[in-house]
Amino acid sequence: MISVRTSIATVGILATTLALTGCASAYISVESPQGIGVCGADPLTLTVTQNTAGDEVVIDYNGPSDVSLVAYQGFYSDTRFWGQAASESVIFNYPVGDSDAPHDYALNALNFESAPWTLTSMSASTISAVFDGSVNSLVDGFVYNVAESEPELAYFDRLFPVTIAVICEEDVPSLLLPGPSVDMDGVIESFEVAVAQPLFPNFMYVDAPNVTRQRAIDNGIRGRMELPADIVDALPDAIGDIGMDVTLAYLGEDDPYAPLSGEDDFTLDGASLGDLWLLSLEGMFMGAGSTTFEVVGDQSLTEPFTFEFTADTEPEDGYYLFNFVVGDAGENPEYLKMSTAVLRYSSAQGLTLSGLDEPPVVDKLATTGSDPNAIIWAALGGLVVLAAVFLRPKRRKAQADSTNVPSDLK
Repeated sequence: MISVRTSIATVGILATTLALTGCASAYISVESPQGIGVCGADPLTLTVTQNTAGDEVVIDYNGPSDVSLVAYQGFYSDTRFWGQAASESVIFNYPVGDSDAPHDYALNALNFESAPWTLTSMSASTISAVFDGSVNSLVDGFVYNVAESEPELAYFDRLFPVTIAVICEEDVPSLLLPGPSVDMDGVIESFEVAVAQPLFPNFMYVDAPNVTRQRAIDNGIRGRMELPADIVDALPDAIGDIGMDVTLAYLGEDDPYAPLSGEDDFTLDGASLGDLWLLSLEGMFMGAGSTTFEVVGDQSLTEPFTFEFTADTEPEDGYYLFNFVVGDAGENPEYLKMSTAVLRYSSAQGLTLSGLDEPPVVDKLATTGSDPNAIIWAALGGLVVLAAVFLRPKRRKAQADSTNVPSDLK
């Protein structure tokens, strides 16, 4: 059995990751969605798929041979973030976290003509190029990444989303775009890609953590929780101290699964990770306020551990994005695993956790009866996606007044 380990290794990872990614960024224009497009008159396709553990990736390009494949740390949305953003993709500044303007942005050339890529000539001018390997090896091969600029922050490379893109030019090298000019919407001028697709290193679609008991305390909830079995199974037994780190973003009191009904609406129903990464940033900077979720004392990978969900006064009733990372950021950052659940809180009934396909419903749950403050629930399970919102409904006027530039999230 895996031993109990202290919850100290990953403290602050998610908050710092989101803070750094949101501090300075820009949009990149993408000509065609869904990874299907053209270079000139030649059709091309790009697909990116990951395994269930999030640590293996297949990149499959089919199209003209005189193009360049690149990768950059940033995220992508086929639907332009519910149509609310100026472009389809966000690129993070380089070096990451550097708040001094002008910002540089880094492109990493992917050499699809050599191993570990498999290159097949389909015709005189058309190829099939496939990468099939570990996410860590792909990111480690980037000329520009966090480990290159800030070695002590190397574990961010295991969590930062990546965009794979096709540029309709041959032999584009790895390069820095030195503080490029952007238009009024924050889109980098005079630069675009034909198609792009997202990659989310070490992200796992798993059941929500299971809340085994909880009781009311001053300004919140204290309870017991156990990790999803799939995340536990994906971590090797002997990787050093294990910790769990959580960030919260408030989604509001309205049903986040409701169909879209207006320009500023979002829905968790069918939302992609690309849509939700950008909104997670805004959820962090604009959302949960003083509300925190903290692991208290020792944590076990196999047994329930204690948590506290609290605020300066009382947590707001409603839905929260519940992002969590499990692993060892110190000695073994390559084993970090990230996932997300949706938390619903009621000051009268407590909290539940679930995935996107099964919204948490607190009124179906009962108290223990012996103590009105003691509530024991079985958490609802389901597939989990990284989810957040631009603004909760009562902030939508402020949303309309903003320029919607990623760097404005700082």
